[in-house]
Amino acid sequence: MENHLVEVEGLKKYFPIKEGVFSRTVGYVKAVDDVSFSIKKGEIFGLVGESGCGKTTVGRTLLSLLEPTEGLVKFEQETLYNTETGEKIKKSDLQKLRKEMQIIFQDPYASLDPRMNVGMIVSEGLRKHKLVKSKKEAVDKSKELLELCGLEGGNVHKYPHEFSGGQRQRIGIARALALEPKFLVADEPIAALDVSIQAQVLRLMSNLKDRLGLTYLFISHDLSVIRYFCDRVAVMYLGSFVEKASTKKLYHNPLHPYTKSLLSAAPKSDPAVKKKRKVIKGDVPSPADPPEGCKFHTRCTYAEEHCKKERPVLREVQPEHYVSCHFVEKINSL
Repeated sequence: MENHLVEVEGLKKYFPIKEGVFSRTVGYVKAVDDVSFSIKKGEIFGLVGESGCGKTTVGRTLLSLLEPTEGLVKFEQETLYNTETGEKIKKSDLQKLRKEMQIIFQDPYASLDPRMNVGMIVSEGLRKHKLVKSKKEAVDKSKELLELCGLEGGNVHKYPHEFSGGQRQRIGIARALALEPKFLVADEPIAALDVSIQAQVLRLMSNLKDRLGLTYLFISHDLSVIRYFCDRVAVMYLGSFVEKASTKKLYHNPLHPYTKSLLSAAPKSDPAVKKKRKVIKGDVPSPADPPEGCKFHTRCTYAEEHCKKERPVLREVQPEHYVSCHFVEKINSL
């Protein structure tokens, strides 16, 4: 599809579990288990779910930081991976494509090299791709990018430990923008920041999107942030999508029991507003040994015998609203 920047079909990423002296493979952690979606140009697509559900693995696989076990991944109509046909992008072509796809990491403390000053950090990609001809040009470009992200250009000679968490994340964003990418994976970019700083970073990212024509995959476990920031959203549970829709539709009319429970747990801004919690029973099963049938049936109030045997597909229940549940119509008619 011409207006889609990213296309994903049947994506799986399994990590082998090895044991013994000879490191024999005894099983697999099914981090991402058959997800399909697309991201339109200029769109912010959100991924939300509990910790360990596979959100970050999806993002890193899209950027080819991880190689998929199965599935098709396309960027601007160009196939990065197609495990069915064995097609895989050449290493030299992938290197060129790196400029178009970048990542903003979750931890602004761990993602910046403490041995490098800010100018070196921001311009590292420029030097790697030989887009600057001199040290002065690299410094000048770093100053320009820092100012674009709300920091003073004179900070290029300082080191990461001299900045606050919010300032470090701005440096991380400047580094991601250095190669003028079209697509950014934002992997919980505000999770490690104070609440007062989170809004500032989100406003910055929103302004940069409009100014530079960026497209985001925004990963978060914070439902209120997803609601404010994203155009469409997919809810993940144990490596798979359980619901996918526009942000407005999902928040006004959640259809999957898991989504309903997540939204009921999100705090309201007005403490006087009371709402009924839909508590999820039990613990999240291990991705190394997911339940047969519907993965959510072990914790679902509405589960029936059929749910234990057959895995539901993600189907369009309402226009542009997809749900993975055998009895979604029945549940929402109660």
